[in-house]
Amino acid sequence: MFRFTTTSISSRGVYGRSLLFLILSSVIVGSYLLNITETESPFSCIILAFTGIPCPGCGLTRSFLAMAGGNIWESFYYHLFGPLLFIIFLVYSLHLFLEIITKKKVKATYLKLAQNKKLQYLILFLILVYYLSKLIFLHSTGELTESFLSSPLANLIYQR
Repeated sequence: MFRFTTTSISSRGVYGRSLLFLILSSVIVGSYLLNITETESPFSCIILAFTGIPCPGCGLTRSFLAMAGGNIWESFYYHLFGPLLFIIFLVYSLHLFLEIITKKKVKATYLKLAQNKKLQYLILFLILVYYLSKLIFLHSTGELTESFLSSPLANLIYQR
């Protein structure tokens, strides 16, 4: 999976990788720690709170918490792309960690995949389809309309 190269990384490169490693690994470690200490996520979506409409990332925190607790199916329930994103964060954190401690570039087969523009567009398209499907479902149940009408944005628009 990982192949070490002889190409050295500059001290600036190590600093940048260290910063990215801290960000990605803090999400993983935070998910695990929140999973064992909290019954539910202490975070809420600002967009959902203001508009009553979920954003494309709504459910990712709960999905990550479920993954950290080993509940894969529950993670899919909260967000279809949550488990995949969690695994990407985990693998890339390991990748960065190896580059930081060896100060050498690490080649991995998934890096070429991640740089493929067609694959990036496909993933973006799938996320949009998932999000639109979620909105259509919420609209069909009346939950989307009810949530919007009770939001601060609706109160501003309709001056209630």
